[in-house]
Order: sequence, then C-alpha cells, then structure tokens
Amino acid sequence: MQDNIFSIKVKNKIEKDIKKIEDLIEAQLSLRKYRECPLYQDVIDTHIYGISKELELAVEVGLLPKKYSNTVLEELENKLNNMYLNLEQKVSK
Repeated sequence: MQDNIFSIKVKNKIEKDIKKIEDLIEAQLSLRKYRECPLYQDVIDTHIYGISKELELAVEVGLLPKKYSNTVLEELENKLNNMYLNLEQKVSK
C-alpha cells in the first residue's frame, strides 16, 4: 500500500516537472524578438537532464516502470527537437 502511495506521489511530481519543461519549450517558441536564446535552451536541456535522473531513480527503486520512463523521455526529446527545428526555420526566414 505504501509503495502505491509513493508511486503516485513520484508520478505526480514528475508530471509537474514535465509540465514545467513543456511550458519552457512553449515560451521559447513564442518569443518573436529573440528567435534563438542559447541560455534559455540550456535551461531546458538541464531540466530534461534532471527529470531523466528523477525517472532513473524512480525506476531503480521500483516506483515506476521502465516503459513509462522511456515514453516520457522520448516525448520530451521529440518536443525539444521540434522546438529546435522551429527555431531554425524562424532564423532562416
């Protein structure tokens, strides 16, 4: 029972962190004046690294399945790649 409560809390925390990263990506994409901001992109990369470590620990202690971790990271990486593609397209126009 207690493991289930921990799993729920961990998953909720990770989902909040995912939302923060998604908000950062959306904010970067919405910037019109500054098409590309390396510092901002570094912040996003650092957050993704942090969540990868959170997921790694949650999987290691058995609170989340590995498949969930892989899916979350894959989705975030796809969003980040799309952001970079969109930024490149804006810069090249």
